This record gives sequence, C-alpha cells and structure tokens, in this order.
Amino acid sequence: MQQERQSNETESSHSILPRKFSFKRIVVGFEYGGCGQTALEAAVAIAKEFQSELFIVHSVPPTSVTLGVVGEPPEAIDEHLEGIRSSIEEAIKAAGVTSRSKVIVGLDSPSILIEQIARQQDADLIIVGTRGRHGVEQLLSGSVSQSIAGHVNCPVLILGPEFDPTENLLKTILFASDLNETGVRAAQYAGNLASDHYCRLVLLHVLPKKPRAEGRMREWVEENVSDKLYKLLDADARSECDHEAMIAYGEPEQEILAAADSKHADLVIIGGKDHLSMSDHASWRTLTKLAQHLRCPILRVGANSK
Repeated sequence: MQQERQSNETESSHSILPRKFSFKRIVVGFEYGGCGQTALEAAVAIAKEFQSELFIVHSVPPTSVTLGVVGEPPEAIDEHLEGIRSSIEEAIKAAGVTSRSKVIVGLDSPSILIEQIARQQDADLIIVGTRGRHGVEQLLSGSVSQSIAGHVNCPVLILGPEFDPTENLLKTILFASDLNETGVRAAQYAGNLASDHYCRLVLLHVLPKKPRAEGRMREWVEENVSDKLYKLLDADARSECDHEAMIAYGEPEQEILAAADSKHADLVIIGGKDHLSMSDHASWRTLTKLAQHLRCPILRVGANSK
C-alpha cells in the first residue's frame, strides 16, 4: 500500500500542475491596429492578476526595412528598429501599462521571433490576436501557427476578431475534449483556472452522431462519456469548482460554438498535439472556425505544455 501511494504521488507530481499555478512570463505578439491592441490589453490584464512580466514582441518584415535603407550600413537598420521600439514603448506608457514589460522588435517573421523569445524567456503563456477571416486563416494555416501552436511548450491564448476585452470577466470556462489525445493537460489547466477563480466549468465532448437506439442505450453512452470527462479533473478541482458535463452531437466546431454561446463562456480551452502539422486538417478547421466566431478567447494547451 505504501509503495502504491508513493507511486501515485510520483505520478501526480509529474503530471499535475501545481495548485495556484501562475503565468509569470507572458509573451504577446503586438502589431499596430485593432488585434494588436486587443492582445496587449488582454496581456496587461492577465499580467496584473498574476504579477507577470510582459515581453511585447513586434516583428518587422525584412522587406519593409530594406526598401527604405537600400545601400545604407547595418547601423541604419538598427536605428530604424530602435525607432519602432521607442514608438511602441511610448504608446504602452500612454496607455497606462504599469506591469513590468520589455519591448522586443526584431527583423524576422512573427512565428520565428515569437517562438525565439518564448524559448529564451521560458514563457508560461503566449498571447496572439487575429484580424478577421483573412487574418485568422493566415495565422492558423501558415508558418505562424505551426510555430506557435506546434513548437512551443506553453499554452497559447488566441483572441479572435469578435473578442471584446472590456466585457470578459472570467465566470464560465468551457473545456472541449475529444477524450483521445488532447484531454489531460488541457483539463488540468481548465480545472486549476476554474478552482482558482471560482468559475463554473463546463466539460464538453462532441460525438459524431446520436446512438441508433434511444432510451437506455443513449443514457448509457452519455453516462460513460460524462464519467470519462469527470475523471480528467483531479480531486481538488472536482471539489472546488462548480462543474458539469455536456454531451453534444454533430461537427465539433459548430457544437463548441453553440455550447460557448448557450453557456455564456468567457474562455474556451482546447487541447492539441504538441507538433501539429498541416495534415491535421480537422484540428486546423476546428481551431480556425473557433477563432473566427467565438466572442471569447481560446486557450490552446499542448499535450506536454509546461
């Protein structure tokens, strides 16, 4: 019995997030305009709550610099980047940002720069915004998304074009799980966030179609799925937060959107593979649809996120 207890304690310490976990270092992708400002506002709010340090990352495409300084020495490029950095710092100061922050401007693609800074700073969270349909598709279907969603070892908070940070009070969290490959780590984040913030937690699983036989057969299927959802939460989360299981039938993206609307979700949490490739069409389609239409942020948590 003692050996079994020790084994369970070892497994728990390896797989379960520390209680009252925190986002100490946050990397936020910044660009001038609506989505960049939205991402920054969300990052500032989270940083205030968790006493976090902010790393505000702005990427400058090489062409936009070199076109203006052809024939100039490398110092001209550095001066150009420094001017952009100073401008962002002034804007942040004018916005009343008081959190510890550092602005980083680099001559690189957004994906490479954000991933590089996240790894250098051992980030606990990355925050990115989207500009709408075209922006979402570019973010979630190109190199930016592959790097951010597939190659970093921390969660990524995605803010879609419908998100309004002034209306987002964390009262209800919707956790959507496929119960196969993406459940455990994301469930730990969902349970801990719900417990720490006294939120209502809705555990959702979407089945492709209803059982052929109604009545007791359907009840048995839904009871079995509900039990699996509850088991994703640790004992503390089950006892400390108000939670419920929800079973839906149909296309995952449509049902997640419907559940987020009906339950008035303030945050949707989904799991995912650590290395998501472009061949994972269903995963990309679901994430793209959610980012396009959700009124709340999406927290994507990889299977081995820190």
